[in-house]
Amino acid sequence: MNKCFFVTGTDTGSGKTMVSCSILQKANSLGYVAVGYKPVSTGISKKYPSKNSDISLLKKYSKLKLRDQEISPVMFFQDTSPHIASKMDRRRINLNDIDIGLKNLRKKANFIVIEGIGGWYTPLSFQIKLCDWVKLNNFPIILTVSFRIGCINHALLSIEAIQNSNLRLIGWIANMFSMRDRTQSDYFYSLLHLIPYPCIGIIPKISNWKIRSIKKFIKSKYII
Repeated sequence: MNKCFFVTGTDTGSGKTMVSCSILQKANSLGYVAVGYKPVSTGISKKYPSKNSDISLLKKYSKLKLRDQEISPVMFFQDTSPHIASKMDRRRINLNDIDIGLKNLRKKANFIVIEGIGGWYTPLSFQIKLCDWVKLNNFPIILTVSFRIGCINHALLSIEAIQNSNLRLIGWIANMFSMRDRTQSDYFYSLLHLIPYPCIGIIPKISNWKIRSIKKFIKSKYII
């Protein structure tokens, strides 16, 4: 049986990739064959797709050696919302391609971290959003909360939207959090009281996080 988790964020740039890589490290350290999957990516380099930070980092922290297209089957050069990139490229986003990509990974790995794009309601077209695909597959959700001004409102709105989807929210992860920052500490304790789901990890502000193991900041009991 494969374990699949969908990582969403409070907004664009909330640190979904950092959180996804942290979970991959933790899962692999626990003996899983864990890989990352980003169904839709934008802002891809035309000559060097692997230079896209999301894809390259998910490849780096996956247990298996995977091609770019295995990590992200739907890629666009334009650095914008996927539904706009799709229109600019005159190429419709096909959910069947996303399903096939996930099915292939399930044959190779037993733990898959699926990273979303943007926030919970990011559209793939005027008719469908990525969260619609998540609902069809009934994936459990992990919410990334980036600690900056507005994060309380963004977190509560995202949680309400996920609840309305009748999906299981495993918990939330505090990203780029610093106990030494009084404002961030106040935000953290506020969210602990306002969010009726557990904080399953705290990723602090650290330098060179890409080459440093940060798996210790993810609580194992929520993913095993």
